[in-house]
Amino acid sequence: MAKSDHAEFIAFSRRIMRALSKRLGDADPEDLAEMIELSRTLDSAIGAAVRGQRAAGFSWSEIAAPLGITRQAAQKRWGRLCEQRPAAVDARRRREVESEPPTAGAYLRPAEYGDLDDQA
Repeated sequence: MAKSDHAEFIAFSRRIMRALSKRLGDADPEDLAEMIELSRTLDSAIGAAVRGQRAAGFSWSEIAAPLGITRQAAQKRWGRLCEQRPAAVDARRRREVESEPPTAGAYLRPAEYGDLDDQA
């Protein structure tokens, strides 16, 4: 999506939220609970977006600047989310490590390193 597509999508989302708030103004309190759940969903989506930006190589400063906050504030708010990796990613990495051939150093015990110098 181009930036203009993002702006249009966000504007559409805002219109929906404003319309929902008007509808819930005279609705049952249980319906308000559903709107609160939307807030949690939005927080989760923001966290996923930040995780995606970090994975794409953006720094905390680059993420924080357009939000009007410091890099420290951004890292404090979303840093733990970005440190967490899905279990599928961890499992895939374990399989990659297990399938990698051992390096030459893996076969040498520290006591044998001195012998290498003597042979040179």
